[in-house]
Amino acid sequence: MFSPDETASNRWATVFEVTNRCSTGEIISIDDHVAPAGRVMEMLSEHQCEGWLEGYLLTGRHGFFSCYEAFIHIVDSMFNQHAKWLKVTNHIPWRRPIASLNYLLSSHVWRQDHNGFSHQDPGFMNHEGWGQNHEGWGQVLHCNNAFGFELNNFS
Repeated sequence: MFSPDETASNRWATVFEVTNRCSTGEIISIDDHVAPAGRVMEMLSEHQCEGWLEGYLLTGRHGFFSCYEAFIHIVDSMFNQHAKWLKVTNHIPWRRPIASLNYLLSSHVWRQDHNGFSHQDPGFMNHEGWGQNHEGWGQVLHCNNAFGFELNNFS
């Protein structure tokens, strides 16, 4: 799980019942769910988290990037470049397939609990050309409310 310092506010706090945030730095007593072997990669940099996820997928594992939809545009060019790279490498015979680049977008315009105006921008789905025929390279999961999700597969 890769998140730009928003794991708890994106309603993923229960993940800390089974794992911690990963840190190789000094851990002090006031750190919340931090350990050297944690499975949550968290840093206040959307670019860094998205890049970590791409590298993680190349190792043959699965993961996802959780982010407020209002801030997902920070990495939309990275998303596009990854899709173009996958389109080309899917035709190289020796290149093994990798897991899809999964985004979980939360706090979008239809669900505003406390962030209001600053966290509204439902345009990521429109800006990235989702209607085009891409070859199984990703999916975006919108957190519609506290109990449901809307899954958009792109293949």
